[in-house]
Amino acid sequence: MSSEEIIVLLGGVVLGVLGSPTLMQWIKKALKLEGSAALVLSYVVALAIAFVALLASGEIGWADLTLGNFFSLSATIIAAAQFTYKILNPTPQT
Repeated sequence: MSSEEIIVLLGGVVLGVLGSPTLMQWIKKALKLEGSAALVLSYVVALAIAFVALLASGEIGWADLTLGNFFSLSATIIAAAQFTYKILNPTPQT
């Protein structure tokens, strides 16, 4: 299974369990987070989902996760998550 297929599968499971609210909205509401804390949480969730998908698909292995590679992958994943968010939600939240 590719990482894209795993992410789609995880998204389907989340939508099936939680319904239409997004995973992040549900977690922020459950933990009562706003502002910077919510932003940090969104980064952590994006990294966790991406690393699970990459490891499960075999696209990276535990041996590949050196400290330098971890930070490089993390920066790429966070940038992709921010870009996707801005495309899906062009109006900033207040």
